[in-house]
Amino acid sequence: MTKVILHDFCNNYFCNYCYIYFPGISFIQISTKEFINPKYTVMKQLFFAVLLMAATINVNSQDAEYITLQDIKVGDVLEIGRPDAPRYKHIDFPRPNFIIKKGGIVNYKKVEGNKVVVTSLKKNKDGTLKVMIKRADGGRFFNSHTIVSADLENALESGELRVL
Repeated sequence: MTKVILHDFCNNYFCNYCYIYFPGISFIQISTKEFINPKYTVMKQLFFAVLLMAATINVNSQDAEYITLQDIKVGDVLEIGRPDAPRYKHIDFPRPNFIIKKGGIVNYKKVEGNKVVVTSLKKNKDGTLKVMIKRADGGRFFNSHTIVSADLENALESGELRVL
């Protein structure tokens, strides 16, 4: 039977001056490096294994699909994604009053998932890339507008537009 004997002033197992008792042998002084609680070593190994797996998954997910702005050209097909806010921020859909004036119905949920074709590319003075898009099936957005514009870089970054 092994006993760990602690000093009066020491209340933990990691003291450099604690002694361990083996039956038939006198007290033996052990250092902190020699006495390690096995529960903590398993927890450390498990923690580092989970940390390594998370880092590996994070690195692999970043390499999944990286598309540069130079890869997109006129005629490419994109898909409209879900906006972060209630309205699209980087796709310049007309304001609701203009859609209603032209006889359209303002419903952003129906726009999500539509496939669109890039009709023109234009680089602005501030360096942003502006694209004009139309629906791939030839229909109109909100039954009122055939072509809308979008800020390509920000729309791809936010997920409002996705490359197919």
